[in-house]
Amino acid sequence: MLKRTIGLGLLCMASHAYSANIVVNTTEDEFDEKTPNSTCSLREAIQLINSTDANGKIPEAGFGGCSGKDASPSIVLETGKTYFLNKEVAIKKSLSINVLDEAGNSTKYAGEKNAIIQAKGAHRLFTIDDGNPNIANLGIIIGQVDLVGCGAESKNTAESCAPIGGLIFNRENLSLSFSRLKNGVADTNGGAIYNEGIGTGPNASLAAGLLTLTNVLFQNNQAAEGAAIYSVQPRYEIVGSVFRDNKATGANGAIVFVNRPGDATTTNGSTSTARTGNIRSSTFFDNQGWVANLLDGMVINSSTIIKNTAGVYLNSATGSANLSNSIVAENGNSDCIIAPDNKAVTNNVVYSNGCGDGEVGNRNTSLNNITTPKQLLANNGISGKLEGKCDQPPAVGLLCPFAMEKEIFNGFFKPRLLADYKSILQSPIVNRGRVASGGATTNTLACESTDQRGKARETTVLCDVGAIELVIEDKGKIGQDIKYNQNAEIDLTDSLGDGQLWPKERCKEVFQDLPNPPAITEWQPGCLQFVEGKEAKKGSLILDENALLKYTPFKNYHGSDDFSIKVVTTTSRFSEGVNDRSITLRGTVVQEPDNNFENKSVKTSGGSTGFVGLLGLLSLVWMRRRLQGVK
Repeated sequence: MLKRTIGLGLLCMASHAYSANIVVNTTEDEFDEKTPNSTCSLREAIQLINSTDANGKIPEAGFGGCSGKDASPSIVLETGKTYFLNKEVAIKKSLSINVLDEAGNSTKYAGEKNAIIQAKGAHRLFTIDDGNPNIANLGIIIGQVDLVGCGAESKNTAESCAPIGGLIFNRENLSLSFSRLKNGVADTNGGAIYNEGIGTGPNASLAAGLLTLTNVLFQNNQAAEGAAIYSVQPRYEIVGSVFRDNKATGANGAIVFVNRPGDATTTNGSTSTARTGNIRSSTFFDNQGWVANLLDGMVINSSTIIKNTAGVYLNSATGSANLSNSIVAENGNSDCIIAPDNKAVTNNVVYSNGCGDGEVGNRNTSLNNITTPKQLLANNGISGKLEGKCDQPPAVGLLCPFAMEKEIFNGFFKPRLLADYKSILQSPIVNRGRVASGGATTNTLACESTDQRGKARETTVLCDVGAIELVIEDKGKIGQDIKYNQNAEIDLTDSLGDGQLWPKERCKEVFQDLPNPPAITEWQPGCLQFVEGKEAKKGSLILDENALLKYTPFKNYHGSDDFSIKVVTTTSRFSEGVNDRSITLRGTVVQEPDNNFENKSVKTSGGSTGFVGLLGLLSLVWMRRRLQGVK
């Protein structure tokens, strides 16, 4: 308790510097409106904001240990801390919950060191509802905060946190970003989120909840229907998110389930349904149940949906639903389950079974019909291994296993260009997406402008299908500092863009059409070459197939060795220019001797001896001043 109080004391001091925010400075769930104290809990902070008057003024008197003086409806938590709730909290006013890095952990990217709000007991975390369907929806913003349900504490994962909405019941405008929603369990609907309300026409924004989810992870959530999300209507925008290890326990249950189609509107005698339920640039894998049911007004675009027990249920009566530019493969017996009279539009879908031909001019691709290797994952051929290290070329596999990347919030399945391809046209994934909407039907969708990581997609030629766009880029500088008698080992993996090193046995074919191909007989992986005039002068370089570059000094030196290297990757080798089939990396190795400087500063501590010495020194000073006084 003492350690926790001291750590959170930093946030007490922080409240002066961030006076507009309401700073939560205890991780315990406290609620005391009668006894003023110095600890402001999350529950008290929300209650204080709930007390906002009709003029938008937060009571200056505060609530519990939370001050209301000059307060704004912005709640601040500390990075890395876990805040417990003993029962659900009602949110009845607009507010935001975010983090403050008061401990100085210097987070490198959004979502790296989130605060955590966790249920302590069998209950949901938040009920978000102002209780008034006749006024504009509240705006609730939660960022860089993880939400953990009661399933984390239960040995029996079937124990329910709530009848519906295991983590959140929402009837307002809820925005989540860079957050992880885990271990929510509902009896019936909405393992993580239950999105309530039916809105029609101009009143849609008053009566129905709206979800905006950007870079969110849904993991280990469970419900009979809507293991991750149950939405009464398609009112959500999901971008850059990952759904994994969620379980829909009902017959034909889905991970994201919508109860009724979108609202149709009629203008000048023409009826249409706006697409208000959108899943874009996201990934679903290893979930139990249908991934989603696709009704009127819903879109799944530029997403990767693989290795779930079932695929996408297509059930659009009017054709105002789209499954486009996505990888939907190896999802149980069928990647697309098609309802009678379904009119949902599919285009540029890479699938294993059941998704059909797609639109004219933007046909789907069945992996069963391609003549090049069709193995889905480059995972050493181990069945069921969905995560981990990617096999190196020439191993087959259309996607690398699911993996995290440095300073990227969510993991992903990265597409691969196989060594077997003679042309990039042989890939069923790369350059198989549509750049512009329209064409054969007005409902055919283009790829999203950015991929799951937020990287821009190609817009001048065909883009890639799935959640990830392969990017060819030089990552600039590499290097390492070493001491005498040491070698440098530099991992180039993050410097190769989205490519892998080209196998050394096949370097000759990369350059064979050049007028003067390199006269190298023993290639290294990646067809390693120095840029002319920029060779390493003080050491040798050896590159292995796992992209580890080893630098061995010829002898010890005090200084730097600068060099530039070119390597060929599985992505760069298809460049149309003969001079840019490699990426260039600028390297520097700095070597210096060990610092053996001996600290000879005066010792100012050391028990009685040090104290006596100090007294002697003070005596000499006193005697000198006295003698000067005699003069």
